Amino acid sequence: MSFRGKRKDGEDHPSDENDSHAPPKKTSKFSTSAADDSDDSDDIVVCEISKNRRVSVRNWNGKIWVDIREFYIKDGKQLPGKKGISLSLDQWNTLRDHAEEIDKALDSIFGLQNLEMLEIYSNRLSGTVEMDQFMRLKQLTVLYLSSNNLTLLSESETSPDTSSLPMFNELGLGSCNLRQFPNLLRDQNQLAYLDLSGNNLQGQMPRWIWEMSLETLLLLD
Repeated sequence: MSFRGKRKDGEDHPSDENDSHAPPKKTSKFSTSAADDSDDSDDIVVCEISKNRRVSVRNWNGKIWVDIREFYIKDGKQLPGKKGISLSLDQWNTLRDHAEEIDKALDSIFGLQNLEMLEIYSNRLSGTVEMDQFMRLKQLTVLYLSSNNLTLLSESETSPDTSSLPMFNELGLGSCNLRQFPNLLRDQNQLAYLDLSGNNLQGQMPRWIWEMSLETLLLLD
């Protein structure tokens, strides 16, 4: 989760400074999703961490890079975008050596098992928030992310199982760069307040939206 301590005076999705030393990936025998044909770069896709985001290791001009990057679809092909980070081998080793400290920092946020309310609205925060991180906070009933410059991401958008999320009474997702009704709302049946204002919702409303929290919803913005 990347909203902590991050202000709007930077870009919404900053690229690491090392990107200037690591040109976009090129097609090789290991990858079919590169931008053009060349033998200068060997890419090995390690895993996909979310939709259109993947981790790969590549050899470019004799140097090893660990790439975490977003991809986009053009003319039926998956191509690397500008949003991402390239870590040199030394930087990757440093990050790996601090994995335990990172886990502890995550636990300090999402290990608060008794947390019931989290309000961070109107703080000029920017970046991305992965909604699935809140699955650990089983007691969380009030969550306000509205009126920042955040982008809400959810693995649940591609998965039918949203039952692991906590049951919210109040949920503020205003101005979270949503373009469709979030699937994470599907199993929410205790909402009294829901804020979806300031988004760019497109397409038809899903059928399940009419069955969501019918007996409890008092205000829908």
